[in-house]
Amino acid sequence: MTRLLLCAAVFTLMVCLPMQAESMAVKANIPFDFHIGSATLPAGRYMIKHDGNVLQFRQQDGGNKAAAVLTQAVYLPDVQRTSKLTFNRYSDEYFLSGVSQVGMRTSVSVPKNKREKELIARSNGSVQTAGVVLPAK
Repeated sequence: MTRLLLCAAVFTLMVCLPMQAESMAVKANIPFDFHIGSATLPAGRYMIKHDGNVLQFRQQDGGNKAAAVLTQAVYLPDVQRTSKLTFNRYSDEYFLSGVSQVGMRTSVSVPKNKREKELIARSNGSVQTAGVVLPAK
């Protein structure tokens, strides 16, 4: 019985660990106001950190705006060629939807907040996307 539990634990680690995204710390210039979780952040330069399943944004332009949100790993069919932030756009409102890192086969997805769900319903599911390429390490 103990051997079976040990095998199950090892199998679980082998399956789950590769799906977690690598830690990340990078600066980015975001040219528009955007929503992340329940926060709205202004356009500007941000320090972006991702560790485990927590994504953090901290304003770098002398402001004190910050936000954090839980993320979920998403398996991708191909290795990513660039690191980027992906936003869903509805008219002039932008919502962070995910982050991908160069060389990875996983990205992270950000859950939709109440406001974004309302806009999806109004637009009959129509959404445009915008990307911000992150600088190379």
